[in-house]
Amino acid sequence: MDPFLSYDLYFTAQAWILALFVLAALIQLISAIDDLMMDLMALACKAGLKPAENCRRYNLHKLLSQSTSEKPLAIMMPAWKEAPVIRKSVTRLLSVVSYRNYKIFIGCYPNDSDTVSEAIDLAETYPNVEMILLPHDGGTNKADCLNHIYSAIKSRATVVEQPFEAFILQDAEDVVHPYAFRVCNYFLDQYDVVQLPVVALPRSWFDLTTGHYQDEFAEMHAKELVARAAFSGLVPGAGVGTAYAAATLSRLGDEVDIFRNGALTEDYDLSFRLHQAGARFCFPRVYDRQRKGIGTRHDLVATREYFPDSFYRAVRQKSRWTIGIGLQGWSQLGWTGSFWLRHQLWRDRKALLCAHAAPASYAALLLLLWQKHMETQLGYTPHAFLPSSQFIWILLLSNLGLMIYRLVLRGYWTWSLYGWGALVTLPLRYGWSVAINYSALLWANGQYWWSRLRGKPLTWVKTDHNFPDESVLKDKPPPPRPGKKQP
Repeated sequence: MDPFLSYDLYFTAQAWILALFVLAALIQLISAIDDLMMDLMALACKAGLKPAENCRRYNLHKLLSQSTSEKPLAIMMPAWKEAPVIRKSVTRLLSVVSYRNYKIFIGCYPNDSDTVSEAIDLAETYPNVEMILLPHDGGTNKADCLNHIYSAIKSRATVVEQPFEAFILQDAEDVVHPYAFRVCNYFLDQYDVVQLPVVALPRSWFDLTTGHYQDEFAEMHAKELVARAAFSGLVPGAGVGTAYAAATLSRLGDEVDIFRNGALTEDYDLSFRLHQAGARFCFPRVYDRQRKGIGTRHDLVATREYFPDSFYRAVRQKSRWTIGIGLQGWSQLGWTGSFWLRHQLWRDRKALLCAHAAPASYAALLLLLWQKHMETQLGYTPHAFLPSSQFIWILLLSNLGLMIYRLVLRGYWTWSLYGWGALVTLPLRYGWSVAINYSALLWANGQYWWSRLRGKPLTWVKTDHNFPDESVLKDKPPPPRPGKKQP
């Protein structure tokens, strides 16, 4: 090869690799600045500069001292292959919840005989449990199951003396807080949609996969959703611990599918549609300072559950969230609404672009290292690893500083829920979360565009669930509160 040609090719390739590295660093910086803006928004809420009643902190006992009559509540629990956990979950819910005026509706598929058998036995044992058998085999998707549960409940409203005034979403693996329904009941007097926080139950301190869920949900539900509720007035549904006033759902008119059929994050989609219909959202953070347990430092009234503890299961679950929130959300909801609502949409979709920045920058660094090795092989005069450009070094140092800041802030939110012991492997969990989230993004894009190419709908991406033992929960629930009989 002509040495001059090889020399030109070498430095042309180096220029392109360096350009890729700078572009990736710029995207990372833009994303980090956006995260910083959200931190400032949350700080404004905490300092009272942006007062918002729909995302305040409350003392549980002061809140419950204000008498409120119990509304009849319908608990909707879609179940597809949940036989291992549904009995434990439902029986615990029935024994701990300090509320009387509710009924649980479990939606099952005919071809899921194990779950059907468990649901039938629960319905025969407890008068406020009923199984809804779907007319077709599963699993289709969660939205389809919820629509059939909702339709069955509405059809029963004509034959009961007291129709349900609110609907609450719970999953078969949920650990429901003893006072969750009473808190929802209280805020439904003032709001149309109430979303309780969601908390990941801890496993072993060295479990990086479950641990990264702890970190992400601690930050999301203590900071992100607070700022979103205050500035945009909308709290995206978390799929569990979400209460809808019956009158609010009726605002959608005579739609056959209250939950958009085919949407993999039907709760998220419904939140935006209800917001467009004028619904008022609430994200209360209620603490019981007199009782501690359930694996956290303070007994926050929240929905708790075990999240996946393996890389593969976490990627599958997060790919469903990425499809529903990012890809389907973009296609079905567009970019409408106020500035703050559009910013919320950007927050939910920016990973479709920004998530590629970190792997691209790592790849560029590896290529630059390889090129430095090739310099000696080709006999070229060694050059600096990176140019002495002030812009590049300011960019790199800014990203490094913001990454350390993000790690410290995430550590604060994790510590606030799980204590000092949860911080031991925090840096490792942070890097592990990048790998999980990026793998989920790639998988989600493959699933989504392949389904579009074939013209076939996406089906239920099933996550295997576990339910904790009482020794893990460390919680002695109060006896059920006396009150009205269930409808």
